[in-house]
Amino acid sequence: MTSTANLGLPLIEASQAQKHVTHNEALRILDAAIQIAVIDLHRTAPPPTPAAGDRHVVAAGATGAWAGHDQSIACWHDGAWLFLAPHPGWFVWSLADEVIKVFDGGGWHDAGNSYDAVPKLGVNTAATAPNLLSVRSNAALLTAIAAADGGSGDARLQLSKESPSKTASVVFSDNYSGRAEFGLIGSDAFKLKVSADGSSFVEAFSIDQASGSLELPRALALAGVIAPPQLTASQNDYNPTGLSAATVLRLSTNASRTITGIAGGVDGRLLVLRNVGAFDILLADAGASSTAANRFALGATMALRAGLACVVQYDGALSRWVCLGAAGAALNGDNLSGLAAKHIAKDNLTLRGNDIASASTLNLEAATGDLVDVTGNSTITAITLADGHERTVRFTAGLTLTHGASLVLPAAANIVTAAGDFAVFRGFAGGVVRCVVYSRANGEPLTRMRAKNITISRALNAASGNVSYTGVGFTPSAIVFFHDQFNTGIFGMGLADSTGITSFSTYNNLPSALHSGTLLLQSTMSPGGANSQSGALLSYDADGFTLVWTKTGSPPAETATIFALCLR
Repeated sequence: MTSTANLGLPLIEASQAQKHVTHNEALRILDAAIQIAVIDLHRTAPPPTPAAGDRHVVAAGATGAWAGHDQSIACWHDGAWLFLAPHPGWFVWSLADEVIKVFDGGGWHDAGNSYDAVPKLGVNTAATAPNLLSVRSNAALLTAIAAADGGSGDARLQLSKESPSKTASVVFSDNYSGRAEFGLIGSDAFKLKVSADGSSFVEAFSIDQASGSLELPRALALAGVIAPPQLTASQNDYNPTGLSAATVLRLSTNASRTITGIAGGVDGRLLVLRNVGAFDILLADAGASSTAANRFALGATMALRAGLACVVQYDGALSRWVCLGAAGAALNGDNLSGLAAKHIAKDNLTLRGNDIASASTLNLEAATGDLVDVTGNSTITAITLADGHERTVRFTAGLTLTHGASLVLPAAANIVTAAGDFAVFRGFAGGVVRCVVYSRANGEPLTRMRAKNITISRALNAASGNVSYTGVGFTPSAIVFFHDQFNTGIFGMGLADSTGITSFSTYNNLPSALHSGTLLLQSTMSPGGANSQSGALLSYDADGFTLVWTKTGSPPAETATIFALCLR
């Protein structure tokens, strides 16, 4: 054996002459092979002026003095190139590329660039479960592979969880105690949570994964509040100090002033205008005194009353500030008096309110909208509704509305409701509430013609006085009287309405004159009325009516039978 197996170092033979030559050759190989740092990896021809000890990896396709030594390590010694044929597993450091290369028997390749299936990895720290990847660093950088280098140019970090109920999130900590977490936390909605102690987290917002709707379960606080100096004159292109970073403007004036426009409009920007003074601030619609891009588009000049606020948003398409929400929020007393088209505004402000349960006293003033369902079947005897206020009610069940002095119903009578019936109630002074409209669900009228016939009698010689007659079942509005004095030949008829009674009577089929105001019962002995009973209408009653009877002369003991047809 004349050389070593791995580095090929020449061995000194027994009794060899000039042993120093062999020894020196072995030292040269060791000097070239130990701690290999080559100048470069890509040369195919030797450099023109190599320095002693220079080493290179001979690239494929070598020429000149390097021909036939592809992949070898060329080392310049004593004015000549020494070539070391690498063995699999040899490492070199390339000064030009600042990389470590390893020889695999066929070529030189990057060393240590593959970490597939490693159980854990720690960078500048030890990785322990469950943090199988741990990095200890003051900064980290992920940069995209450019398209020119074969990449897409994008850089994306993905956190993937097992199922919707699991979590994929990023936690921000203070000395390993969590303070904020965002991501897919326990669902597929994107959430942000915060914590004061690292154990109890409060949800700040949630974004639905399907609709993109933002839900704010906690209070919303607007920062950027400024209080400009009191306005002592109307303002054009209003631009107070701090406006560019403001969200809320606390405004005040020394008298009623007008703002024709506000500077700083950017599409979508919101401003809360709060009048903290004692005088009205007018927001001019399309005020020509301000630059066009700073003006308001309100439909009409709006008065921002003392103590009230409104929210305006800049519409980039219109290049104008527009008012969000109901303009009535900025009107005195929550009324519509400052609007040019009050009827349109009223329609826009009409809302369906929450249901209200029926009760003896129904509080419609507490309704959250102009249209409200009244549930249940409790009898209603009174309604609370302020003067001038109006509510439309739909009944969901049968109940009784009781007519009275404070609850005035159509036809001055109780109403038994049915499911689906509608009524409109309006409040008046003195706590009086009137039902101004009532519509039944089945389309039938609220009241129908009612008729009831009762039979009464009157002795002609009875003393004068008031007599009430009952059994009608309702309060009549008109009565038709027919009377017959049995076996006397006298017949009469009368009509009672709101003005009284008009009647006539006949004797033995002979016509008689009309009798205004009374129902005349005549005597057969004196058919002209000298001896008679006359009845005048005193009142219509809840169950009938009352007549005032007056006896004239000395009528005989005859009895008149009277048929009263009561109508409503």
